[in-house]
Amino acid sequence: ERRPSSSIVPVLGDRRRLLVFFAFALRICFSLTSSAMSSAPLLPAGASESAQDDAYYCGVPKSMLFKTGPQGLTEEEAERRLEKFGPNMLAEKKDNPLLKLVMSFLSPMAIMIWIAIGIEAIIKDWPDFFVLLTLQILNSTVGWFEDWKAGNAVAALKNALKPECQVIRNGQHRKMEATLLVPGDRVTLAAGAGVPADC
Repeated sequence: ERRPSSSIVPVLGDRRRLLVFFAFALRICFSLTSSAMSSAPLLPAGASESAQDDAYYCGVPKSMLFKTGPQGLTEEEAERRLEKFGPNMLAEKKDNPLLKLVMSFLSPMAIMIWIAIGIEAIIKDWPDFFVLLTLQILNSTVGWFEDWKAGNAVAALKNALKPECQVIRNGQHRKMEATLLVPGDRVTLAAGAGVPADC
């Protein structure tokens, strides 16, 4: 005689249900955060540059700064301006490599894996716990190391390819590093030459 089967419905285990719930909750949080950021205006209302601001460069009147004679700047004036305005290069933000390593363990995907690791620890499923923990450490560490190597390669390439320019100083044409240009320098250009600064 055949026994009536009790409800044969595939049901997820407690562990899988918790993982699905946390993944769904994290997805909702990240979507709300990204939509709030995308809806924010790039500039506050009414923000615009006035004509008075256009007449100054770093607090110095442009009428005084950019009226350089055909002899160019003197070395003394160029040094004074270099000290005031800084080198002709973009400021580079240097990140702490150890801080970047820590942040690699706090990315959205890493947080989801940490939650899964915590669930495995709560239900005392130690084989899965150690497998997930090992994958988390390897994934974050290898990704950080590759990023660090790429950053070092880019820095070495920038140091090897320092741009140069032709400038008139004290009435003489001379070649020097483009990072030493200052506002008001007279630069000479040839056909096909790159412009070493904003004009």
